[in-house]
Order: sequence, then structure tokens, then C-alpha cells
Amino acid sequence: MMKLRALLVVAAFVLAASTFVPVQATGSSLVAASRCNSRMISDYADEVRNFDKHPPSDNVGDLQKRFNDINQLLQALSQERTVIDTFCTTEADKAPLFAYIGAMASYALALESDVALRINQPCPAGAKGVATALLAQAWLDLGMLVNDAGGKVPKDVSDAAPRIQTRATALGLTLPPWADTSAYWRDNLNKLARAAIETCPTPAPSGSSSPAPSASP
Repeated sequence: MMKLRALLVVAAFVLAASTFVPVQATGSSLVAASRCNSRMISDYADEVRNFDKHPPSDNVGDLQKRFNDINQLLQALSQERTVIDTFCTTEADKAPLFAYIGAMASYALALESDVALRINQPCPAGAKGVATALLAQAWLDLGMLVNDAGGKVPKDVSDAAPRIQTRATALGLTLPPWADTSAYWRDNLNKLARAAIETCPTPAPSGSSSPAPSASP
């Protein structure tokens, strides 16, 4: 079974320029025009929505594959943001595309929180901690988009926000207003998540005569 700590690493995914894979610009105005659009983002968005239409099973192998597949979508969205930043020439062109990418990344993180709750069921406290950390990152990503827009909420953010809010409510997580959403708030929740994970039992050493605990190895 996937380690709780491995899941928590994904919760640290930050939709910021420093995390993106750089793309070399060609300098061609034709290429720039053909890439400054939402075509690829929409393809990734369809994949995210398709995951939501098919809830995760309780099979450990399927859950791990689903988590990895969603994580690959997050990486693809991150790379697409770099492409957009490279080829779009004005902030007016970039802003709605960045909002679309950020909203879909937050949506994907919310779906990963569903997986975290199921795959780590042998340790409920750790499972809740990881899911909370993922939702906190998702909410922070949306908050950054709203705050960068001067408080105006882009449509894509409005569409994604309820998906995080519903899951947060189920976990007893209070989400702050956009203006109060910060990396500091997210980091404090991550600390609590790590503390919860540390309470989870660890697997018995190889060759041990004692029975293996029912926790993520």
C-alpha cells in the first residue's frame, strides 16, 4: 500500500511558476498564436471530470494507480501553465488560462483527497491528515487566483470551489475566506497532518515473528 508520507508529498504541490518544467520558446508568432489557447487545458479538464464521474474503488492497486494517474494530470497542467506563460504575450491573454489551469488542478487535488481517505483506511488519523493537506493546497491555489485578480472570482474558480468545500465540510475543515487564505495557513495544516501520520503504526521488520500491523507499509 502507498505510504502516507508519499501522499503528503503531493499535498505540497504548489501551482507556482517555480514548480514548472521550463519550455523553450521558438520565437515564432504562428506557434505562439497556436499555443495561447485552452485546447490542451480542456483535454486535461475532461480527464479530471472523468475521474470524478467514476468514484474510486476500495482495491488498493486501483487506488494507487488512480492516485498516480491524477498526479500525472497535475504535472501536465503544471507544464501547460509554463507553455501558456511562454507563448501568450499579454497578461490579459494569460489570466483566464491560468485561472482555468488552477481551477482544474484544485479539482484534481480534491479527487486525490478521496483516494487518500480510502487507501489509508487502516490509519484513519493519517488518512484524514493527508486528505486535509490536499484540500488545503487546493483551496490555497484557488485563493491565490482570486487574490491575484483583486478579489474577483473567476468563473472556473467558482465552479471548482464547491468541490473543495463539500469535502472540507465532511472532514470538519473550516476553509478561510479568500483574503485570509495563505501559505502560512496551509503550512500549519500540513504540520498537523504530519503529526497525525506519525501516530500511524509502522510495518513489522522483515523476518519479525510478530504479526504485521494493519497500516500502510
